[in-house]
Amino acid sequence: MATVPGSDGLTDLQRTEVLAAARRGRRSLALRVGGVLIAIVICLWVTDFLNGERMAEGVPAIGVMLSEMVPPDFRRWQQWIKPMVDTVAMSVAGTAIAIVMSVPLAFLAARSALRMVRATL
Repeated sequence: MATVPGSDGLTDLQRTEVLAAARRGRRSLALRVGGVLIAIVICLWVTDFLNGERMAEGVPAIGVMLSEMVPPDFRRWQQWIKPMVDTVAMSVAGTAIAIVMSVPLAFLAARSALRMVRATL
């Protein structure tokens, strides 16, 4: 093996090490992605989401929903107000809860906070 740097500034040994590290990284990424995909399929199977009979039963419901959507019928718009207000209220409440929960986590995740915790231990 040559110990003289090539045009890229790396020796053959260094280049081999870099390529081996890149291969390990790609392999590790492929294993992680594969693991996540397997976990997703298992979750879908356990929750019966991949049940063909159940999916076939839902197809007519999609047709009914589309027929009610196109063309839109605005004669019952008064009945839509309460569900829309409920939807907005749920989204605001969810956002508020997320903010309240994220602020303490943000302080715990900050490096300066971790230094203070380590200093007190």
